[in-house]
Amino acid sequence: MAKLLIIDDDPQVVQQVRALLSTQGYVSGFITKPEFLFPKLKVETFDLFLMDVNMPGTDGIMLLKQLKAHPDYSKVPVIMLTGETSDQLLAKCFELGAVDFITKPISELILKARVKTALTAKDAKDALEKRVEERTLELRDANEHLNDSYSKLEQLNQDFKRFVPEQFLQKILSWQSDSFQVGVGKEEPLSILFADIRSYTTHVEKMSPQENFDFLNQLFTHLEPAIRNNHGFIDKFIGDAIMALFDGKQSADHVVQAAIDIQTLLNSYNKGRRQQELPAIHLGIGIDTGPVMVGTLGTPSRVTSTVIGDHVNLSSRLEGLTKRFQVDILISHHTYAALTPDQYDIREVDVVKVRGRSEPVVIYEVFDSDPQELKQKKQDIQPSLSRGIQFYNERNFKGALDQFIQCLQILPEDGVSLSYIKRCQYFQKYPLPANNPYWDNVIKEIEGLMDYILSRRSNRYMFVTTSDVSPISVEQEDNLWQHLTGTVQDISATGLKLESSNELPIGQMVKLAIKVGDTPIQKYLQVNTLDTVCQIRWAREHKTSDQQKLWEYGLEIMKVEIEDEYVLQYALEKIGRQNPNIMV
Repeated sequence: MAKLLIIDDDPQVVQQVRALLSTQGYVSGFITKPEFLFPKLKVETFDLFLMDVNMPGTDGIMLLKQLKAHPDYSKVPVIMLTGETSDQLLAKCFELGAVDFITKPISELILKARVKTALTAKDAKDALEKRVEERTLELRDANEHLNDSYSKLEQLNQDFKRFVPEQFLQKILSWQSDSFQVGVGKEEPLSILFADIRSYTTHVEKMSPQENFDFLNQLFTHLEPAIRNNHGFIDKFIGDAIMALFDGKQSADHVVQAAIDIQTLLNSYNKGRRQQELPAIHLGIGIDTGPVMVGTLGTPSRVTSTVIGDHVNLSSRLEGLTKRFQVDILISHHTYAALTPDQYDIREVDVVKVRGRSEPVVIYEVFDSDPQELKQKKQDIQPSLSRGIQFYNERNFKGALDQFIQCLQILPEDGVSLSYIKRCQYFQKYPLPANNPYWDNVIKEIEGLMDYILSRRSNRYMFVTTSDVSPISVEQEDNLWQHLTGTVQDISATGLKLESSNELPIGQMVKLAIKVGDTPIQKYLQVNTLDTVCQIRWAREHKTSDQQKLWEYGLEIMKVEIEDEYVLQYALEKIGRQNPNIMV
């Protein structure tokens, strides 16, 4: 039940009001002097004040003002008791916070009704304030939860960007108005960088899987700023390789500078490895520039962002050629043409037709990141190297050879000069026909010696193989070619298909074939082809027909030249069955 306080200096009014309120079950207290109000409120609490307007000393108006100014009592409703009914007085009471007034003499009905209304309003206000407070707490908790969820979502978003480059997302989402869809793509000009660790297997063969994992993460973390700081981004990590993309009008400059910075950072990384008595890490970098398809590939349940195109493949091939020419950075003529002139240390390397590509590409080495002494030597041999390449293109192999030998006198380990020297020496020993209309100084990246023979006979390409094995003689090449041409059933743009062959006079009865697929029979024929060539070369170089020696030589060459594990295993089993005295 509500508790009321009556404040009036007239004892009769106090007694009358208390009597009337008691009939309604209200509990009431009273004071007759205003100065007793606040001391009483310190020991008791009340739900409603009934206060006389006119009292000696501090009148009701002043007391009302004090109550409403006090934080503990400001919300307690006040009904004024007054014998005056002037509008000015009543307005003043309402302005100061009174909720109602009762005129004297006091009417029982009016007193009960207005007290009940005031208390009902107070209860409603209290309930509302309580609900507001509860709702405020709920909203605060919800807001804290929302902020926490937002923080987690933002962290997930940042983590997601580490899996899918933000630059990719911005491009792809700019082409779509609603959601991330599969199969959306657009052709855009980009510069592509491939970087791969040289001799990776050798470096990690004694590592545990965890050590290998940590090694790659540490290396990639060390090198990544070179890409990011040059306006590029990593598209993907492919085992021990990095594929990075650069866009914009200056993408060629950015990608080349990134490659230089990568090699520079690698030098500092290797200093730490040397201090730990670990072998240095070397990276080959291939770069190309041109239009590619940028977009999403996959299925409705699994999607990835990617770039596809000839220039992507070419940059990967150029990275592979860095090992052949013993250089760190190779760029295509597409990238070279887009560079700011005279900004980098660059030299022309060769003209190459890489696997899977019909058009030749001019390749250049960027050597800004080389140690200063090596860089200076490459600059010193540049005039001789340029003249040698010019003579080579003109088929002046003797003149070219002299120039390249001069290069080696200054820089004995120059891989570019060594590559040309081998070819010049070969063409001096086995001259090309003067009227050969096909030779165009383009070297072709091929696989295996039989591919070499067919390339030499069918078009105009010099060879590049994965090992330094001397080519067979022209006489033996003629012999092989005669047998091949007698067994070729179909010559097409996709290659040569061979279904049957005759016996060769050297070695065992062996079938010749060109590998044009991956079926077991084609792999079997490829093994026999390579085995026969190996035997012919051994017989020519050692002037012997000793079958045991032929097989031993063939075995060693196979281990070098056969990269396909399935084919190599088949070859070793074949030799082991036919020659039990040979350890395979």
